[in-house]
Amino acid sequence: MISDSDYQWLASVEATEAWSFLRSELRQPGGKKSTSLASLRRLSQSQRQLLEQQLSFVVGAGKRKVRFPERWFWTQRFFEQASDEWTAEETAKDFQGEETIYDVCCGAGVDSVALAKQLGHEQDDTTSVITATTAIDTATNRSINRSINREIVAVDASPLACVLASLNAKSNSVILQMRNSLFEDVSLPTDVWLHMDPDRRADGERHTHLYDMQPSWEVIANSVAKCRGASIKAAPGFHPNEAFEWGTCGAPTARRWLSRDGSVRQQRLYWRIPRWQEGQRIVSVQRSNAPWYHEIFSEQECIATPSSEPADQWFSPSQNFGSQPIDSEFSGLSVGKYVADQDPAVRAAHCSVALAKRLQVRLLGNSFGYYHADTRISHPMLRWFRVIDQLPLDKKKLKAYSRSACVKRWELKSRNIDIDLVKLQKDLIVDEKSEKIHWVLLTKVGVKHIALIAEEANE
Repeated sequence: MISDSDYQWLASVEATEAWSFLRSELRQPGGKKSTSLASLRRLSQSQRQLLEQQLSFVVGAGKRKVRFPERWFWTQRFFEQASDEWTAEETAKDFQGEETIYDVCCGAGVDSVALAKQLGHEQDDTTSVITATTAIDTATNRSINRSINREIVAVDASPLACVLASLNAKSNSVILQMRNSLFEDVSLPTDVWLHMDPDRRADGERHTHLYDMQPSWEVIANSVAKCRGASIKAAPGFHPNEAFEWGTCGAPTARRWLSRDGSVRQQRLYWRIPRWQEGQRIVSVQRSNAPWYHEIFSEQECIATPSSEPADQWFSPSQNFGSQPIDSEFSGLSVGKYVADQDPAVRAAHCSVALAKRLQVRLLGNSFGYYHADTRISHPMLRWFRVIDQLPLDKKKLKAYSRSACVKRWELKSRNIDIDLVKLQKDLIVDEKSEKIHWVLLTKVGVKHIALIAEEANE
């Protein structure tokens, strides 16, 4: 059983030497984790279990979370709750100055480290990977103590989070001012910026509403009202209605949804952040480590009907689209034409209609449907398919079609239809001798359930 004291042990000389040894052993040809761990007989069983846990992050899921997993230490819970490093670096750009930033509910410190690195004071990512020993060594700390005017105050109520954040800061060559405290007990100065990722799993269940997070929204709102500006992380699916009470801070001045490689990572609520103008909805997308791409919409573009409501009121879009670019009769789409799946961040932000207007394309069925157009429009937030055939959504007919299609693999997507895609995919017949990969795009237009047979048509 791994205890909190074992995680604190990671900061010891014994632990850093053991960690460095394990890393060097695994880099050797034929190196095995079990053999290397067995050689550390002087360590307790729980200490070996802890190192084994950390190694599993390094060689496994850690590669999707950070660039250099060997520089980071986690618990499973803090790993699951942490921002990925690429998204953290992008949101850190929201703070352009060198003033003090409070990173509250810092967890294992990914956002804190990104905030500290944002002004270019970090170690160059192109340098060789450092070991835990050299990261915590006094000689390396001399490179950490460069001239940095930005101060990052990392706050968390969990003592274990503070231990991990401190370790991760040292391993990544940045300085954090750690505070183990409830946010309610923090006296927030008025001249600082606030960056916050409230706990959406405080009771063990995942929540999307701001009222269900910890600290309480009242505490957060009072701090937001007091500081220079704030960036608060919220669930991607959170959309307040007209009954929502923002409290002393008022409504956010802007909102942003961030997506990496087709997965919405977070929504951020902004108050007085100079990078983004008041009344904006921003959709930010990164694919395959390319530069981040932003589509910026005014709030008015994203609501379906004209509104005379005050600027500090935020609403989910109306479903009465009127003359919006929605094709409810399946007109204009035929074999050889193109269908696009939007990045999920566009849908999460309720900006599908606004983007369709901007690109002059049509939506199939409703605002959450596929786009369709006569020609493919190159755009980072769209994944295009060329329609090969159209079928009614009938499982027997789809299976019969797949028998004669000679396709090596079928990929499936669904919009506005509740269906077991895994089961349907297993029912489709494949031809192992073929090289073709086809898609079945399922959707509902009016009362019709349709299956579009398509091939991917991106550059």
